[in-house]
Amino acid sequence: MYFSCCHILQVVVEVEVTHLNINTLSNIKVEGVFYVNQPLEALMFEELKHSVQSGLVGGFLPGMKQIANVASLPGIVGKSIGLPDVHSGYGFAIGNMAAFDMDDPTSIVSPGGVGFDINCGVRLLRTNLTEKDVQPVKVCIFQIYHFKFF
Repeated sequence: MYFSCCHILQVVVEVEVTHLNINTLSNIKVEGVFYVNQPLEALMFEELKHSVQSGLVGGFLPGMKQIANVASLPGIVGKSIGLPDVHSGYGFAIGNMAAFDMDDPTSIVSPGGVGFDINCGVRLLRTNLTEKDVQPVKVCIFQIYHFKFF
């Protein structure tokens, strides 16, 4: 199973940094890539190998699979990118970044992309307000929110 996961990767070495292309899911919408040095590359592959050993359950998906999952999210544009500190996270890999087209009605807004699992200052509120409604009062909203919670 580990080797079947590895066939999805294309290794491109550039100035001692490895750029790995991840194309694994049938519903992938953009390319998934991550940029790592050789020691981190070894850790990423070890994480993938460990995750597919039979009998293991629970825990986080390996960072490589999380990058691929993000690349399949609705409305994603560009690439799902793992930065040099990438490792398994909660939803998104830690160090994984992505952009979404907010003009696409199927797009998502995901606090998981910032690190809500360790309370990295993410607050998400769903309203029926439009940008036009909020624009004139956004500074007041920020100040009220900021001083109330911090």
